[in-house]
Amino acid sequence: MNKRQRKKLDNKLRIAIRELNNDVAKYEGYPLIASEEVEETLKRVKKTKEGINRTLRDYKRFIMS
Repeated sequence: MNKRQRKKLDNKLRIAIRELNNDVAKYEGYPLIASEEVEETLKRVKKTKEGINRTLRDYKRFIMS
């Protein structure tokens, strides 16, 4: 993966993390996530390829459909 592809994937992951959190926050009544927390979650998700794939799959299933 080159730098451009990683940057695009990181942006997709940020959007997915934020949207999934916003859905849960609205449903459960929690406050929305801050940008710093998105970055921390992104680092944790990127530790494994499974984490990346699982996050994008959940995003696609719940947000895009």
